[in-house]
Amino acid sequence: MDLRKEWQKLQEEKFIQSSIKKEDIMNAIYQESNSTISTLRKRLKAKMNWTLFFLIGFGVFILFNLQNSELVLLLSIFFGAYLLGFVGMWSQYRQMSTDVDFSQPTLDLMKTNDQLMRRALNVERVFGVIFFPIAIIGGMLLSKVMRGGTIEYALQDSTFLMRALTLIVILVPLMWWATSKMNKAAYGELMDRLRNNIRRLEDLR
Repeated sequence: MDLRKEWQKLQEEKFIQSSIKKEDIMNAIYQESNSTISTLRKRLKAKMNWTLFFLIGFGVFILFNLQNSELVLLLSIFFGAYLLGFVGMWSQYRQMSTDVDFSQPTLDLMKTNDQLMRRALNVERVFGVIFFPIAIIGGMLLSKVMRGGTIEYALQDSTFLMRALTLIVILVPLMWWATSKMNKAAYGELMDRLRNNIRRLEDLR
């Protein structure tokens, strides 16, 4: 018996088995990541659908109140803000993979989808910082206008301005916190899972 050949044969078998096991693990990670990306995409689409619902609502409200220029102005600001948020999320959503293509460099695709998802959520975060104060002031002005007041008169009222400032200081951090909590509940675990899978694949390579 040639011990050297037997040892070489044994090492080759161990290498083949190790390669098969590694390949199985990588395929399992790919499949799980594909499912994770698909779920993230669906949840982002649901968020966009809610934004679209508000856009349609504002649009209909504007059409039925064209005779009230101040009301139309306020609603147009809301409409424009939601439209910017929707376009920002859509630009990232449409680039996300609907399915992971195993003939392509899958790790790169996973990284790309992770970055796109984070950008989409960041768009919403920036949108919130800008829009929350506007929404509070706009909502207060809308209430005044619908009761027969004017925007000009309200903005000259020091009591109105102080109330608006107080509400902004109190409500904006609360709205920011609530949005962050909801996003973490909806996306946090999935985003962590995808990033963990990316790290696992990098370690296996």
